[in-house]
Amino acid sequence: MTTLILDTEFEAQAIAQRRKLGLDRFDEVWDGVYIMAPLANNEHQFVSFELAHFLRVVCEGTGAAVMAGCNVSDQEADWKSNPMSPFISVQILRRTY
Repeated sequence: MTTLILDTEFEAQAIAQRRKLGLDRFDEVWDGVYIMAPLANNEHQFVSFELAHFLRVVCEGTGAAVMAGCNVSDQEADWKSNPMSPFISVQILRRTY
């Protein structure tokens, strides 16, 4: 279900309450839009785990890091202004010679 909150005061109260109760752990900000996402259901978590495992096996020895859940952002300096939490991430690590 999608809900858009237009009342900025209520929005601030809702976010503050989520933070106070620890419910904001998986909340994200996409281009300045605050997203309150629920946890994935069991089927989604199973598929995510299997895909991450497959990617880890395929990427073994390549220098890539496969992570099941992490924080990413398009903002290098102020990453907390636009964080996202994908279920799976593959990071190509730079090698220094």
